[in-house]
Formats: sequence, C-alpha cells, structure tokens
Amino acid sequence: MSIQIDPITGAPRLVAPGRTARLDETDGACPFCVGSEAATPHETGRREARGSWIARAFPNLYPLTDPHEVLVPTPRHVTSWRDLTLQELTAGLELLLERRAAPQAPGRYVHVFVNDGVAAGASLEHAHAQLVVVDHEYGARLTRLLHGDGCALCALTASHEAGLEITRSEGLVVLAHPAPRLAGGLIITPARHEPEPEPGSSSAASLATSLAAALRATDPATDINLWLAADGVDTHWYLEVQPRSANLAGVELALGIHVCAADPAATAAAGRARLTLLDR
Repeated sequence: MSIQIDPITGAPRLVAPGRTARLDETDGACPFCVGSEAATPHETGRREARGSWIARAFPNLYPLTDPHEVLVPTPRHVTSWRDLTLQELTAGLELLLERRAAPQAPGRYVHVFVNDGVAAGASLEHAHAQLVVVDHEYGARLTRLLHGDGCALCALTASHEAGLEITRSEGLVVLAHPAPRLAGGLIITPARHEPEPEPGSSSAASLATSLAAALRATDPATDINLWLAADGVDTHWYLEVQPRSANLAGVELALGIHVCAADPAATAAAGRARLTLLDR
C-alpha cells in the first residue's frame, strides 16, 4: 500500500491492492465474535470484565496503512454502534483513545473512524472501529480552521442563534453540522477549546454519553460514518457523525463539493425531537 499523487490533479490516492482479499462473512463464523479470537492477529490491547474481554484491538489483516488496527467494542454480535450499551460504548471508546495515544508513528496523524453498515463501507457487520496512520498534512485538513482565537468551533458552541444545538452533557455539545457533507451530519465537540480527548475512563464515559445521544438523534434507517478530528496540538477536537443519507455522485467525486439536501437547523430540530421521543 502507498499514497500516490494523481499526476493530473495533484490529489492523493491511497493504493492498497491487498484490500480486495478482505473477509466475506458468508465464508464462516464472524471473526469478531467471542470464541473466534484465533481468527484475528495477536491483540494490541483489550478491556476485560469477569475474566473475559469486553473490547479488544488487533492489527487489520488487510491494512490500508502501517499500522492499521481494528477495535471491536463488544463480544456480542451487534451490527451497529447504535445498538451498543452505554457500558460497551464506554469500554470501546476507552480502548480506542488508549490505542490512538500509543506511540505508533511519531510525527504522523492517527485517524480513527467507524464504517457502520454496508452503505458506510463496512465489509463485516459486527460493530467495529478502525485506526490508520497517515502523514500529518492529511489530518491537518480536518482542523485547519480550529486554531486559537479564531477557532470556528469555539464560536459555534458559544452561539445559540443558528439553532444547531441538539444536546449538551458533561462539557460536550452535540450539534448539527453547519455544512455537512450529506444531510443529517452531526458534530460532538467540547464546549471549551481542547486539543484532543484525553485517554482514560472519565473522558471515555463522557464521550460515550454524547455519542449515544448523537446516534439516537440520527435517522435510524441510515448507515453511519464516524471519525475523530484531533491533531493534539492547539486545535479544537471534534467527532463527526455522518449518516449516509445519499450516494456520492459526479459533483462530489469530481469537484469535491458535497451536496447536502437538508437545512442543518432542520436536522437539529429533528434530532431534538427524536431524543425527546426516545427519552419519554
């Protein structure tokens, strides 16, 4: 695998021919379920309870980058992060933040993401997350407007005029993305400027609570992509939640201009209504 630069446009492309050999679940038992540990590479980390694992991480058999890890947040065969319990979310996020902070590639960007469902790019249905490492310049594209006094997220979390806030808890705010890639996009971010979520149970528990709320606020019929944007320097970290509410077509693929078919304020109102209904 390698990053190639398109000689026509100058855009980066990640070339990984080995990905064509990825597992097909029709071939047998799910490799992420309890009892199938031998089907994965040796663990890089785990969380345990009552003598058994509740979350585990290991290298991806078909890596995009080196390193490339998979994290499974539950031994249960759960097919969506929406269906994880709060305890499972907390354990999974705690391990994910721990693995993200591990000294895997000094000076490079650790990209954490979830492909939840076939439309979101998942090749195995058991809920999982992934971690890849790329040159820092690629991660910086996600955070370049989030520095210091001019931080866009600081301004957004402090303002209530746009009606984008859905809920807030334990210092974290769930907002409708003001300019999402596709309809229904949300952001989870701290109300105060913080460069990255700290590893540890307290940080993971707070993030789990907000992530659970964000997932419940989305249209349950959509698959979802999640990714963490944090460079660990002086930018304002956030977790983006993007329902796959439409396919990418000619404008998006050619021009890189995403088409959002919903008003973000309407997305926020729908999210608040879903939470109110589910919390009754």
